[in-house]
Amino acid sequence: MANDAVEQSANPDSADWRSARRYVVWMIMLPLCLVVARDTIGGDTVLLREAPVSVTYVSYAAGLLIGFVLARMFWTMRRAPGRSISQVIVSSIFIVPLAIVTTTYLGRWAFEVAAFSGAHRVSQQIELKIVGVRGGKSGTFVNLRSAAADREIDAKITSELYSELAAIRPPLWSLEYAEEPFCMALIGEYGRWGAARAYVPVRWKTGLSAFHVCSHSDALGE
Repeated sequence: MANDAVEQSANPDSADWRSARRYVVWMIMLPLCLVVARDTIGGDTVLLREAPVSVTYVSYAAGLLIGFVLARMFWTMRRAPGRSISQVIVSSIFIVPLAIVTTTYLGRWAFEVAAFSGAHRVSQQIELKIVGVRGGKSGTFVNLRSAAADREIDAKITSELYSELAAIRPPLWSLEYAEEPFCMALIGEYGRWGAARAYVPVRWKTGLSAFHVCSHSDALGE
């Protein structure tokens, strides 16, 4: 009877195995769907400064834990039909950094929500320096910084503005931050714990279409 129980638990078609596969799929897809939804549908704000170190450490730890749990579940499912040991190893290795990246993104988003939720938010127009441009199948974007030590963010721009910026020669994007001459104006907000963010066009809306010569080179909020 004990042997029958072992054989049943090892059977890839058993209810336990099907339940485990569903659990893995939900553990992977739910966080990824939140990231994609936030980035493509509701991502009209972006943090200009890094989240506190404590938030980053907690996000890393959560990502490692989730990644290792999923990797172990992948390994226990290695006898499923159509799965080879090499596929299991690749999946197990890939899932750990994916979990870390996902939890880091969600942790930064949670910090932003906490920093600006219910707070008296101070809004003003700010200048961010253009430090690069990029284009691809997902659209055309400009890379911006509010200060040399702050995060580099992306903002969607029109294809016409991308062509104009990309045609500037010599390339300005190899300059130091203080030497970059061009800026874009965005609405910025300040919240709790020194948090600062800016409003950018969501991915499905028309991008920004104008830039100007920077009026100053000070860091945000100084």
